[in-house]
Amino acid sequence: MKTFSIIKDIFDFILWMVIFVFIGLVAVNWISQRPNSPLPFLSYVIQSGSMEPTIMTGDMIVDRTDRAFGVDTIITFKDPQGHIITHRIIKIDKSDTGSLGFITKGDNNEDPDGYVTPPSNVLGTWWFTIPKLGYILVYARSFFGITVIVSLFAGWIVSEQVWKTLRKKQTAREEASGE
Repeated sequence: MKTFSIIKDIFDFILWMVIFVFIGLVAVNWISQRPNSPLPFLSYVIQSGSMEPTIMTGDMIVDRTDRAFGVDTIITFKDPQGHIITHRIIKIDKSDTGSLGFITKGDNNEDPDGYVTPPSNVLGTWWFTIPKLGYILVYARSFFGITVIVSLFAGWIVSEQVWKTLRKKQTAREEASGE
């Protein structure tokens, strides 16, 4: 019975670590996307294949909020319609008035984007990718995902209480029978 107790303790520890890491990732993702976030990075879930194979649909990307841009830099920016896009700078455009802008293009797109992105619209530069984590984050933020997560957590707590009650009864039976 002692071996089973050790295995259960290890399982509980791993489960709690997974829960804390998952909650931490969801919280960091949420906080990083708030206006005036105190974090030095932003995170986004990639929802299209325009940057494949460099960045795949469903990946979570993390962008630095520094302002170092150049040709071949992958940036996340707001397009003229206000959508958040992650594409590569393929050319730096200088207008007649002297203002700079970026011509961008998705790695998987044939043509460049049909607009020039001013530096003020750039939100960050690509830092790294966590493959497929975006699918989990999107699911976790949905009503159904929250319901499933809360239900699993509640079920686990209830099962812990049932386990403790059964162990107490087993111990009482063993003591009563003189084992």
